Amino acid sequence: MDKVNNTMATMASPPAGSKIEGRNMYGYTDYHGPGMVETTNPQELEEESDDDDDWDPLRPGRWMEGDSLAPPCGTSIKVVHGLLEFLSLKETDVLYDFGCGDGRICLEAFFTKHIRAAIGVEVEDDLIQRFRYLIDTHTTQNTNDSERFICAIEQDLRTVLLTLIDQCKEKEENRPEEGTASATTRQQHLLEKKLTMPTVIVLYLLPEALAEIEPFLIELLEMLPDLKILCNTWGLPSLQPTSTKHVTDYENSTILQCYTQGSLLLSKTSNE
Repeated sequence: MDKVNNTMATMASPPAGSKIEGRNMYGYTDYHGPGMVETTNPQELEEESDDDDDWDPLRPGRWMEGDSLAPPCGTSIKVVHGLLEFLSLKETDVLYDFGCGDGRICLEAFFTKHIRAAIGVEVEDDLIQRFRYLIDTHTTQNTNDSERFICAIEQDLRTVLLTLIDQCKEKEENRPEEGTASATTRQQHLLEKKLTMPTVIVLYLLPEALAEIEPFLIELLEMLPDLKILCNTWGLPSLQPTSTKHVTDYENSTILQCYTQGSLLLSKTSNE
């Protein structure tokens, strides 16, 4: 799974024989690029044929069977926009989306909020290809700033989180990491360049997945004072959010929970 050269997304075209411009294997056909406004009413989806449901199993709110920390599930564009407004993004922000799917949050944040960097992490090859295709389609005409970048990493999100922790510790100590061999291996195989430290992390993961990676997230919160972690739908089990927001998309309400260093203090106080 290690993709050494995937940090900066190559301007890729759709692979030969793929249906990336139409119906790719994971659906996501409701999103075609930054600035898009979703106009499809869920009631209209119910009126479509069963055949249509088969080819697009992952419209917003539809789950796909599989064993994954983040089963592919399209977040509606209205929720994406609400999420980005809730974060109050700045031009200096660096956003990571773990389990980014087709990259819609990264694309919207980069091109409509003009943040410094947007990094999507995903293990599904077709979704990474879709993300890179959308980057290719929009980057050349929307940005000429060499200091800003949007990229896709095809990698297990746990590996990327651990690499961020390793590099953050190394920076704090101002010397090479003296940790375990596994830390060295992660950095050698994952990346040729240092990862940019996040100011925002976005997560749309199952509860058991959030419980598994919560220790990594707590470490990052402890080391990065300005870090915000936003959870879509499910929150971190041991921490209290410092702020929450509900986004209504037609009849569905999605809860967004934001965690900061203040969450560490809130949780410590409540446990005393």
